[in-house]
Amino acid sequence: MEIGERIREKLIEAGLSVHALEKKAGLRPSAIQNILYGKSKKPSINTIQAIARALNCTVPDLLEENENPFQGISRQEEKYISQTNEWNIDLYINTLKIVSNLLKNKNISLPKEKTLEYADEIYTYSLKTKSNAVDEIFADWIIEKEL
Repeated sequence: MEIGERIREKLIEAGLSVHALEKKAGLRPSAIQNILYGKSKKPSINTIQAIARALNCTVPDLLEENENPFQGISRQEEKYISQTNEWNIDLYINTLKIVSNLLKNKNISLPKEKTLEYADEIYTYSLKTKSNAVDEIFADWIIEKEL
């Protein structure tokens, strides 16, 4: 099922028109219409997030199970990062704090190994961006995707 079909289903559930959803999501006129009719095949993550908020659902609810709006790192890039011993302790600590807060806010209790697995994936993705900041949108998405 494509994103347009999922949005259409959620629109019906919410009892909203396309125009009302565009307005509620703060999107330009025809933004959602273009997704529904296939003119916009890969909407930005910001657009998807705005739609999800307006429809009171999550981003993964609108995406196919394996569809990833983030360009994650490849195994080769991950290997390169580990080989170069690039390490940002502050970024990793911030990653742990964000993962911990997300799990608490979602009332989720995971084993240490799984929590650290999430933290490692989020840290590696954030390290690749070279912004020295944890990508909180990616963190939320990756945890939601796995649950």
